[in-house]
Amino acid sequence: MLGSEDQLHDVSKGPMSRVEPPQVRLEGVRMALAAMREWRAAPARVTPVLTPLLRDESSAVRSAALHALAASLTASRLAADDLASLLDDARPAGPHRGLPTSSGNRSR
Repeated sequence: MLGSEDQLHDVSKGPMSRVEPPQVRLEGVRMALAAMREWRAAPARVTPVLTPLLRDESSAVRSAALHALAASLTASRLAADDLASLLDDARPAGPHRGLPTSSGNRSR
């Protein structure tokens, strides 16, 4: 369990510097995730810190940031544009069994 609200607030101060080693950025993501689990206002505070990490040079940092944002409905809603920009093509590549076909029947 994290400490006081003041300590949780410290997690949301400023973007994480890319000068820091990946291990430090990963720890920042871990702290942001813990804050979102403990503090109701945390998603709004830490999402702006996490979204730039979706383009980090370290794949581990990118993955951790993505998972942290996805762990909160509020954070994922706030980061929707950033998350959508990660997709190469938002359209399905082909028929999907969950989408109706042009004839109205479901593909099998």
